[in-house]
Amino acid sequence: MTSATGSACGSTDRAARSPRCAHDRGKKVSLCGEMASEAAAVPLLLGMGLDTFSVSNETLPAIGRQLRLQAELPDQAKLRQAALEVLELDIAAEVRRYVEQHFPQVPSAAL
Repeated sequence: MTSATGSACGSTDRAARSPRCAHDRGKKVSLCGEMASEAAAVPLLLGMGLDTFSVSNETLPAIGRQLRLQAELPDQAKLRQAALEVLELDIAAEVRRYVEQHFPQVPSAAL
């Protein structure tokens, strides 16, 4: 659902709409902390619309590889669809299985 201005900010799906609302206002969305350093989370976080990740020096190479891999996907809509689908899952194990099935190039040890 979008507002009269075409913004997604009227949506009831808070996790999915927050980055879109920020982008509608010309703002970037960043994430710092452990989740940003999880290589398995990269496709989902990109699909949610995150722009930048603050990661530790130790995880920088793995996250960089994932960012490059996901940028090379011919269908970027797959990332957005994946983000919406995992928001419906109840437990972390389900999210892990989803990532393993839909993004086999992502290390499964993470998440």
